[in-house]
Amino acid sequence: MYRLIILGLMNEKPMHGYEIQQILQSSHIDLWTNIQTNSIYHALRQMEKEGLIEEFSKEAAGKRVRVVYTITEQGKAEYLSTLKTTLQQPTKNVPSNLYASLSFLKDLSFTKSIDLITEHIQELENIVSKWQKGIGISKGFDRSSLEASIYDVTLLNGIEHMKLDIKMLTSVIEILKERK
Repeated sequence: MYRLIILGLMNEKPMHGYEIQQILQSSHIDLWTNIQTNSIYHALRQMEKEGLIEEFSKEAAGKRVRVVYTITEQGKAEYLSTLKTTLQQPTKNVPSNLYASLSFLKDLSFTKSIDLITEHIQELENIVSKWQKGIGISKGFDRSSLEASIYDVTLLNGIEHMKLDIKMLTSVIEILKERK
């Protein structure tokens, strides 16, 4: 995912790592990508080694120097290939760790299981609340643009997935309470 997002942003214009970080935060893309600041810089160094991006210029930022990178022809080819592949292949993202944990609830007390699942639900509700705030307010997009519309639909889809997880976990709590 790092490659797709970073190369996609650089396909628009040359950028430095801090600018990428700011775009991710201001557009709220960081909510669903979980891309960390250090990961951005690591990915930039790795992609430069691989010839996908190259130094474009350097900018002074106080006492620091920011390296501005640009996408190479090889990087553009990688970006388009990754974009096409990602759009073509169906996702199979399910909370597999959660599902595995639910398979072994018998090894915890009913009370402990209920408490932990309740915490999980509360955290999901907090995330849903944050994501809902991102709808329609993302910066960095012209609000009438295709990107803005797709971004909002993407957030709504993620929210619906989390709401379904909350519903399922609430059902699990009900089952545990019935068997207690």
